[in-house]
Amino acid sequence: MAFISRLFLAAIGAGLIAGLLVSVVQLGTTVPLIAAAEVYESGAAPAVHEHADGESHVHATPGGEDGGLARHALTFIANMVIGAGCGLFLAALMALHGGAIDARRGVLWGAAGFAALMLAPALGLPPELPGSAAAELGARQAWYLLAVLCTGGGLWLIAFAPRLIWLGLALLVVPHLLGAPHPPTLEGAAPAGLAAHFAVASLVTGALFWLTLGAAAGWLLGRGEGEGQRLATRG
Repeated sequence: MAFISRLFLAAIGAGLIAGLLVSVVQLGTTVPLIAAAEVYESGAAPAVHEHADGESHVHATPGGEDGGLARHALTFIANMVIGAGCGLFLAALMALHGGAIDARRGVLWGAAGFAALMLAPALGLPPELPGSAAAELGARQAWYLLAVLCTGGGLWLIAFAPRLIWLGLALLVVPHLLGAPHPPTLEGAAPAGLAAHFAVASLVTGALFWLTLGAAAGWLLGRGEGEGQRLATRG
């Protein structure tokens, strides 16, 4: 019971840390891009500002709920709830695998989580802005689930079943050989450059989230385990 409580607290704490950090980063990366895409999606003329360096940047029109405090607050809350859930999942996997748990090992688990849940699916279905052209939702969800399961299973076999490395490698490529579903046309409301910028920014913030989550979960779990052992020794 004590171990379960320690695991739960470590996972929730790690999730809150990662969720808070990525929320702050998103305010300067993905949030402005989403707001700009929503302007294109609505059909309104976006504001274009030319800077002294000659570059032009699109900004969402001011006002409305796009930049509202309530929307940012909901983003913070959602990220921390997602972080807590992912933290529980990651901590449970580390505990079930056994062995010493620390921040370094947690980073490796976090990197695996990022690869399975974000990077591998993004090779077929990049993160999408509002108004982007997309295939039917059910088909995309089915392919995403296949990519996650195959990547996660493949990485597990490669890391923990050396005799089955060939099977793990095969699992990694199965979803991409089948191919992700795509719409008849790739043209969406937002410019292609904005969509590409969003995809890159989403993957970078996703990597930050998972690496922070893994490091924090590993550190908190290892710290709690060390304290438990010291208390048991004193007792």
